Amino acid sequence: MKCALYLRVSTDDKGQDPLNQELQLVEFAGRAGWEVVAIYRDEASAKNGDRKGFKALFADAAKHRFDVVLFWSLDR
Repeated sequence: MKCALYLRVSTDDKGQDPLNQELQLVEFAGRAGWEVVAIYRDEASAKNGDRKGFKALFADAAKHRFDVVLFWSLDR
């Protein structure tokens, strides 16, 4: 199964590192036998959907470039 990762850290919270999210999600995908085909990143507040990575994720989803999206937490 092809999967995409969505990583986001908020500009409001200091000390966050998207690499921590990426490492855990890549490990999870590997255990599931899924192929990571795309990684989308944003370092922005979630107050609106006007985020570059988020928009790219939805554009690629519409093109069926992956089967599932993994994200570290629902608030990401």
